[in-house]
Amino acid sequence: MRFVSSLALIGVGSLLLLTTGCSSCSSDKSKTAGWPDAPATASAVSSSLLERMPASTRWALVIPNAAAFTKGFGGIRGPLAAAISGFRVMDQDFKNTIGADLGDAASLAKWGIPETSGVSFSQMGGANLAMLWVTDGDKFTTEVERVLTHQPYNYVANPQPATVGGMTFKTYTTKAPETRQAYLNIDQGLVRIIVCPTTNSCEPAIAAELAATAKHAAADPLVAKIVEEAKGESVFGWYDVSDRKDGTPPPDFGPLQQQMAPIMKSGGLVGASARMSKAGVDLRITMAPKDPAAAKPMLSPPANAVAPGFSKLFKDDAYAFVRLTTQFSDLLGTIRSSSGAAENAELEKAIGEANAVLGASIEKDLLPALGSAGVVFTTRAKILSLGSAKSAADYASALGAVAAWQVKDRAKLEPIFDKAVTLLEGKATKFSESGATVLQFTDSQMDPGNIVLTDTLLLLVPDRDRAAVLANLAAAAPGAGAPPADAAALLDAASANGLYLNIGKIAAGPIGQIFGGRLPPEIQTGLSMLDTLTIGTRYGKETFGADVHLGLLERAAAAEASGAPAEEASGAPKAP
Repeated sequence: MRFVSSLALIGVGSLLLLTTGCSSCSSDKSKTAGWPDAPATASAVSSSLLERMPASTRWALVIPNAAAFTKGFGGIRGPLAAAISGFRVMDQDFKNTIGADLGDAASLAKWGIPETSGVSFSQMGGANLAMLWVTDGDKFTTEVERVLTHQPYNYVANPQPATVGGMTFKTYTTKAPETRQAYLNIDQGLVRIIVCPTTNSCEPAIAAELAATAKHAAADPLVAKIVEEAKGESVFGWYDVSDRKDGTPPPDFGPLQQQMAPIMKSGGLVGASARMSKAGVDLRITMAPKDPAAAKPMLSPPANAVAPGFSKLFKDDAYAFVRLTTQFSDLLGTIRSSSGAAENAELEKAIGEANAVLGASIEKDLLPALGSAGVVFTTRAKILSLGSAKSAADYASALGAVAAWQVKDRAKLEPIFDKAVTLLEGKATKFSESGATVLQFTDSQMDPGNIVLTDTLLLLVPDRDRAAVLANLAAAAPGAGAPPADAAALLDAASANGLYLNIGKIAAGPIGQIFGGRLPPEIQTGLSMLDTLTIGTRYGKETFGADVHLGLLERAAAAEASGAPAEEASGAPKAP
């Protein structure tokens, strides 16, 4: 309900400023009947909001087009109502409280908010700033006054306006015991609201931040990169992840802290944009470092990466895969540079011993023979088989797990198979099948599955799946069902990291088996609305990012169109 509260505060400020006067508002009575138009396009709305936002803003969230946002929200309302217990009640409660529907841009006209309007939320010193375009101040402020004076907001207007940073604000304070201060200003259709966590604590910081809008967020080249990546999306924003030495600590990324270190060290932004539709939700995450050279490990894919053609391994019953890209030689160099002398000594000793056993150099012969792409598939999950598994091969077979790594030079890897047969002393055998070299283990206790070498791939497959996998690789096109477009793009990209989940198959397979085929109703309903989840990395000249797609099944839209009556909400003021 923070969004509701912010809109309400903006409206109350507008109403009282119009009735009590302010330095930036016209005294012409006819002005209230002819408010200026909001910017006409999403791009113009974004620019207008960013140009009034200080460049020192640490984080921001922008909705540049009300119509696009409400259309997207309307498209996913059905799935959300089905998947989240109580969502329908909250949705109805919002409509009852606000008197407008977030899934219908036309309903915002009651508030004087045009369909071309937009809103931004951002940080202003120790306070939060919200801005919004309106074209009818009378409608807008009347509706907000109705909402703001009720529970749970309980804001009351202070008698005197305040002048901060050259602007006149009407101030509001919440009733005890939780007291907060709000500052509101309206100027030519643009409403500003600034909320402080305590009363009378933020005015010096606000004054400094308002003065700093001469150097605004839109002029920041990193923000420009984020906005460029967010073109056409319903919502976008960013977070400054650098240690700015201004008293606000840098964010803690937990287990990803080490991976994020290059971006934080260079001083950069992490941005995100989202688009909602009946087909699903698309999220784009972008990292824009201030110093791309310092963040090169994150910006640059492995050199000379080649498309691996993993989509031929895709099976129609595959419900998950993980896609990887890395150069083992680069990885080994990173390990050496980040380890101490003792650890490096142990590493060199282990490499030397392995070289002696294999009769070849790992670094000079084996690693250069491998490409940079890898993938791991799972195509089934037999819970009973997993429970009785006694070896790695049993687990792999129960999961239908297939792992593959790209091969650049088959000839350098062939001798390893002969060496393995000799070293294992009768516990493994080597043979050829469909043009591939196969290493099959005869000792079940040490059997990881069949190791298969082709001209382009090194595979680890369950014995029962080997023939089918080799047949798929030999076929002109995937023979067991082509992967969805987003999954195929992730599988065949020369440089990519990410994952794919077929949520419907997971629900019917492993999750369904865990619950004995009887999922709790709320889980079953939610999962039945979801299709697939795909996450993949994206490389650019000066940015690095990830694309996330959560697909929704078409019947999710049907649930919304069915017109099921919404549950009645209570405890909030009703729309007149």
